[in-house]
Amino acid sequence: MSVADRPGVFNAILAWVYSADGSERAFNLFPSYHCLLSAYCYLGIRKQPEISRGYKVFAVVLNVLIYASTLYTKQHYIIDVFGGVAIAVACYALTERLNPGKKWE
Repeated sequence: MSVADRPGVFNAILAWVYSADGSERAFNLFPSYHCLLSAYCYLGIRKQPEISRGYKVFAVVLNVLIYASTLYTKQHYIIDVFGGVAIAVACYALTERLNPGKKWE
């Protein structure tokens, strides 16, 4: 018996997530876009002086919770999380280096 088949409100929600994901034939590809986008959003705010330290801490905690939720709900494997974060970091570093917005200043 899977966790989603057990009684309870949260298990019913998990069953709904699984059914929306394609049920028995569901598969999630590498990388996890939830993790990629949340990591990229954090990278975008982490050096902004107008963003409060409290919000930055909140963003880090939220990122960790998003990473964990993709694993605990069995939507992705750990390599998908690492892959998503690695791609976000690589894209951020590339845009920082190339600085495509500079020509618009």
